[in-house]
Amino acid sequence: MNEVFAATDLEEVSGLGDDAFWNSRVKGLWVPKGRYQFSVHSPPDAGTAKGLALKMLDRLPG
Repeated sequence: MNEVFAATDLEEVSGLGDDAFWNSRVKGLWVPKGRYQFSVHSPPDAGTAKGLALKMLDRLPG
């Protein structure tokens, strides 16, 4: 298994898209939403990344 995506490094993030998750090892948040998917990388923590992702979700087309 790729060490970057070891299960112990992943944390589900509720309230974002469809099954968003935070990877603490690479400090990245992955957010799928319908036919779209985006990621937020290098924020200091999951809370900051979630705030940025919420703003991005608001800008996705209907």
